[in-house]
Amino acid sequence: MVITIIGWYGTETVGDRAILAGILKALFSVTDDIELNLGSIYPFFSERTVFEDYDFFKQITNKSKIDINIFDSRSNRELNRMIDKCDLLIVSGGPLMDMPALYLLEYAFKRAKKRKKKTALIGCGLGPLTQKMYIKSTREIINNSDCSIFRDEMSYKWCKEIGVKKDKLILHAICPAAIAANFYIEKNKDRLKKNSRIAFNAREFAYGTGHYKGASIEKMNDIIFNILSNVASNGNPIQLVPMHNFAIGIDDRILLNKLRLKLLAINPIVDIHVLNEPLNLEQTMESFASAEYCIGMRFHSILFQTILNGNNYIIDYTDPERGKTGAFLDQINGVEFYKERYVNLQRNDNLTFELNHEKFLIDDNLISKYEDIYLTNLGNLMLN
Repeated sequence: MVITIIGWYGTETVGDRAILAGILKALFSVTDDIELNLGSIYPFFSERTVFEDYDFFKQITNKSKIDINIFDSRSNRELNRMIDKCDLLIVSGGPLMDMPALYLLEYAFKRAKKRKKKTALIGCGLGPLTQKMYIKSTREIINNSDCSIFRDEMSYKWCKEIGVKKDKLILHAICPAAIAANFYIEKNKDRLKKNSRIAFNAREFAYGTGHYKGASIEKMNDIIFNILSNVASNGNPIQLVPMHNFAIGIDDRILLNKLRLKLLAINPIVDIHVLNEPLNLEQTMESFASAEYCIGMRFHSILFQTILNGNNYIIDYTDPERGKTGAFLDQINGVEFYKERYVNLQRNDNLTFELNHEKFLIDDNLISKYEDIYLTNLGNLMLN
């Protein structure tokens, strides 16, 4: 079976790489007979990340070899060729949101359906969607998908609000990155050794992106630094962990190095360093799993820290009512536990953390239940 995957590859974060790993696990659980094509807007970057994560891909699929052909999805000729030769076209992970890149996905699904190809949205989120042209494009993408499995119930509900056809197969599960993280911790929990570090992730936004319900970028960065400065007084070594290390999408290391230098300027003896050398997926997960405390801001750093560690604290930049972080906490039954471990940058609430040693324990069966939703419905789509 020829499967073509497109989405946000070429600017992938470590979280996007985990999404791909989780989807590969599901696909190869259905059948071994897969020829895989991965569309990327910057193929050289995806070639590097796939190379770095290749061993983990083999582990999670239980295969000795996986052939992943990477093609330039910006090339109309290449995109058309990979759509025309595939049996199944997948849009993998990431959000459907107010972005011009939606039009590429809309075009791809419409072409695929005209050529009677199977199509699927797997592990995507929905929103923020505020502009009519992007709402329309998102509706067209979903209407041309044979099977849509969103990463949370919030996205599922939002999907129902934008006028998608009522006869479409629309489901919700969990982000496929959770499947990858759960696989990693189950495989490695006996060998991992805890250290006294605080593993800390933060991200920066591009200037010109405006305000987030009254919280300016400068204000958000001040809050992030205040949190870092406060936890530094605990005395633990601090490891600043990037989840993205490519200029497109804003390299986390830029902000993390600024935070480090700013903190050292007022506290020269603090033990703090940035993981500047790019980490692969497994190395990133290990940095969170082995830490004493974790603090995360990017969505997938929060997901990793919650599943891999449990003694974690959350800096949420998304909408407190409809954002992906709140939706994730709700689906893992973690809202109450994280109440005092949660700062929302749009609300300016709580603004710091008191570190303790309580741990959140995710239900062992919960991720398996969500994984079964992917397996069952991908199986039906691929084999029928």
